[in-house]
Amino acid sequence: MKLANAKIQYPCGTIIIDRVSLDIRTGEVLLPPRLRNIMDEMDKSETSSTFSVEYRGRVLAVAVDATGRFRVEIPDVNTTTRLSDLRSIAFPSKDQRKQNGRFVHMLSAASFVGAALSALSTSNWNAHAIAQTGSLTISALLLGAVGFYCIKED
Repeated sequence: MKLANAKIQYPCGTIIIDRVSLDIRTGEVLLPPRLRNIMDEMDKSETSSTFSVEYRGRVLAVAVDATGRFRVEIPDVNTTTRLSDLRSIAFPSKDQRKQNGRFVHMLSAASFVGAALSALSTSNWNAHAIAQTGSLTISALLLGAVGFYCIKED
């Protein structure tokens, strides 16, 4: 048994967030009595709700089986872990995007410092020195723009 966050949304706009017990082997979702009572009262006046459980960073849809018990289909752990790692790179959350933006800003500052040190330490300006300083300056500007884009608010 694991604790998981449950989210129940009704068409009227009511959202109930609570913790439930999740049986990993069977996929059964066990509700605390207070949540069951609230759901029973809401079902008297509202149409169907959307019920989901968050487990290991994934949102799983909860369904009612033939016996009236709540169940989820738990995906394979190895596949889930690999996919969530790739998903977090391709589609970062707001907080991850901000952290990536801060990291890119740090790289931008390091590129700018490298360009300045390269320019100051060069006594013989040849094509290699110009290319090195120019590429570091362009990298600093591009990384700064990407960092700004990542950090800005939505």
